[in-house]
Amino acid sequence: MDHSAFDSYAFLVNAGGKSVFYTGDFRAHGRKTKTYDDLLNNPPHVDVLIMEGTMVGSRSDEPAITEEELENKYVKVISETPGIVMVSASSQNIDRLVTIFKASQRTQRRFIIDFYTAEILELLGKYASIPQASWPRIKVCYPRFLADRFEELGLKYILTKHRENGIKWTKLRELEPQSVMLIRPGFLWDVRKFLNLKDATWVYSMWPGYFQTSKPLNKLRSYFQEKTVRIEYLHTGGHASIQDLTKLAKALNPSTLIPIHSHHSEKYMDLFPNVTILDDAKIFIVE
Repeated sequence: MDHSAFDSYAFLVNAGGKSVFYTGDFRAHGRKTKTYDDLLNNPPHVDVLIMEGTMVGSRSDEPAITEEELENKYVKVISETPGIVMVSASSQNIDRLVTIFKASQRTQRRFIIDFYTAEILELLGKYASIPQASWPRIKVCYPRFLADRFEELGLKYILTKHRENGIKWTKLRELEPQSVMLIRPGFLWDVRKFLNLKDATWVYSMWPGYFQTSKPLNKLRSYFQEKTVRIEYLHTGGHASIQDLTKLAKALNPSTLIPIHSHHSEKYMDLFPNVTILDDAKIFIVE
C-alpha cells in the first residue's frame, strides 16, 4: 500500500468461503500511488472490509497534496532562502526524505542528514532505490545528544560506520547557504552552538498536532522565532483522504465495512453503506 511508512501492506484473508480485507494504514497521494490505483482497477471479492479512517472527523480538512506537489513547494522555499534550510521531518518517513533530497538536488544544495537517518536509509536501501549517505551531495552530521544516547545504548558502531561521509559542525557553518539539513528538537544544543542562521528557514514537515504535546518541539520553534528564522509548514499526511477512502470502499463493495484506526468511527455511517461499528475485543461473525 501507499503510505508514509516504508513497506506498508494490506491483508486479504480468505477462509471458509469468506473474505476479509484489512487496509492497514494507507494513502493515495504518496510516491507509490500505483499500488492504490492497481487495487481500484483489480479489486478482489470482499465480504468484510476493515478500513482505517485517520482523516475521518476532526482531521478531514488537512491537506492531501501529492509528494510531487510538495517537492515543488520545497524547491520554491529553498530557492527563496539565502541561508540554510532546516527541515523537521521523521527519519522513518522515507517518501518525505526522498522529497527533500530531490528538492535539494534541484536547487543544487547538499542534503545534510544525521547518522541515525543514514543508518535507516542504509538498512532499507537493499529493498528500494532511496538516498544513501554515500551518494554525492549528501553528508552526515553528528548531533551531540543523539551521539551520547547511541553510545549509552551500546550502538557506537553506528556512529563509526558513517564517519567517512561525515561533516563537522564547523564546516557546516561555512556551508549554510548551500545546505538543506534534517533536524529534530534534540539537535538544539548543536544548532545554538555552531550555526549562524543568517537568512535561514525552518520547515516543519510533520503533523501540527505534535506542538500541543511536545515541549522540546516548542522550545525549538521559540529559538527560531527569537533568531528571526523564517518558519514554513510544508507537509502532506500519511493517511487517505475521505475522497480516497470512498473510492476504495466503492471499488471493494463489501457486504460489511468496519472502521478501525479512527477517533470518529460514528461518522462512517454518514459516508459509507453497510457500516458496522465494533468495540475492542468484540467478536464479529462473518455470515
